[in-house]
Amino acid sequence: MFKAKKLFGILVVVFVITLMATYTNASAYDGSWSGTTNDGIRISFKVAGDAVTEFDVPLSSYGGGTCSPTDNYVFTPGVGISGGKFSFNVGSPTTWELSVTGSFSSSSTASGTWNFGETYAFCGKGITKSGTWSASSGNSNPVNLVIAPSGTGSGTVTSSDGKINCGSVCSASYTPPIATTLTATPGIGSTFAGWSGAGCSGTGTCTLTSNTSITVTATFTSSGSSDNTTASKWINAVYNQYSSFFGTPSGSITAYTSGSATYYIQWFTNGSAIVAWTDGYIYTYYNGISYALGVAWSNIARAAAEITAIYNQYSSFFGTPSGSIAAYTSGSATYYIQWFTNGSAIVAWTDGYIYTYYNGTSYALAISWK
Repeated sequence: MFKAKKLFGILVVVFVITLMATYTNASAYDGSWSGTTNDGIRISFKVAGDAVTEFDVPLSSYGGGTCSPTDNYVFTPGVGISGGKFSFNVGSPTTWELSVTGSFSSSSTASGTWNFGETYAFCGKGITKSGTWSASSGNSNPVNLVIAPSGTGSGTVTSSDGKINCGSVCSASYTPPIATTLTATPGIGSTFAGWSGAGCSGTGTCTLTSNTSITVTATFTSSGSSDNTTASKWINAVYNQYSSFFGTPSGSITAYTSGSATYYIQWFTNGSAIVAWTDGYIYTYYNGISYALGVAWSNIARAAAEITAIYNQYSSFFGTPSGSIAAYTSGSATYYIQWFTNGSAIVAWTDGYIYTYYNGTSYALAISWK
């Protein structure tokens, strides 16, 4: 809307630009904004559904001429917000014209440029003014990050800001923008197959920046019955060594779940048990007490033990770990890798041996992890 009034003999010109289009999608920028131009003139505008629905700047402060549209004149420049930016022009180059650009740097700060000009012949003064503006908003609508675990396997997803630990906490609310990095760690007997959604892909970390609510899917695949076979092999190996203590098996080795992870247990008639627990290690149980044997039964536990041992020996070279040990696939085989912030890595490769990686080259250590 554009209004012109006489106050104490001075022409007062006020622009109020109102969009008539209806927008229904929620936006991180929704709300009322206020600020000033570079020379201290107040401005205000409103945002709803990814569109600037009203923009008000009192151009009378610049001493405009006598021409104006009639009261209740409604401008419809179609000011949608795209990529956090907007722009519009109102008026006519033959009489007067106002041009505005804007950019949102966050859900609570914005800035832009303005230009106002009028012709002498029609408006009596023919002024031209331009400058910049900045504004802020106290109306930040929260947005949500949701992690959707998928696939036949298990694992956890964590965020660098500590808000996500899925497993248990798979969604979080943010004051825009969402700015965090996701890391996926497969459970025992599982492999992380990759990300999808919100621009994430691949099997590395997922870095997010979004002013709107987003969902990211993390897919984990299971190695299936091979876990049962591997756990059974180690349980039987412990039993064969100490059969005089354990005595007669009670039933067969059975799989159970604890949370999203699977463990395997062999009970004996004397009330004792051998357990291939979810942490990848073998325990014995007797008379209400569990005893750790220090024996790794899962591939990732054995790989982690060797990777950790090598890191502890050469930590001055490798430096700081980047994330945790993660499982990946090469063909149908699984390997495990620990990255470090200097770009190096320790790899438990599919051939059963440990390698180091640095500066684009792999080095065999002739150490078996299987």
